[in-house]
Amino acid sequence: MPSPFPRISVVVTPDHHKVLERLSKLEGRSISSFVRQVIEVAMPTWEQLLTTVEKAAIQRNRLDDGFQTAVEELLSEAEYDLEEQLSIEDFISGKGAGARGRRGAKPRDTVIPSPSTDRGVKDAPSSIIVPISKGKRK
Repeated sequence: MPSPFPRISVVVTPDHHKVLERLSKLEGRSISSFVRQVIEVAMPTWEQLLTTVEKAAIQRNRLDDGFQTAVEELLSEAEYDLEEQLSIEDFISGKGAGARGRRGAKPRDTVIPSPSTDRGVKDAPSSIIVPISKGKRK
């Protein structure tokens, strides 16, 4: 009559097989019966271990999600601070406020036109010019 229980096949090394065979003979059982008893004795410990490992996996996933969210928030804040700092530097340097106001926008080139005449340009002051005397030194 077939067994109502699921079957599994396990491949073991020759050394393991010898040990299982000796232990099962001492107990007066077959190897399968001995291994089933070992599994039954160990099952409560394995179930506890499984529950603990599953809880740890859930916590790890929560930490991973929380860590990723925290990093994304920090990067967003850093990007905002950098854009704000660049806008201040643009304002100070005369490029005008908001040259980088739009995300991804390139700063506009500020072109200062050359004067069309030299009107208003003065020569060096006369106090800097030192006259050269052609006479003898005293």
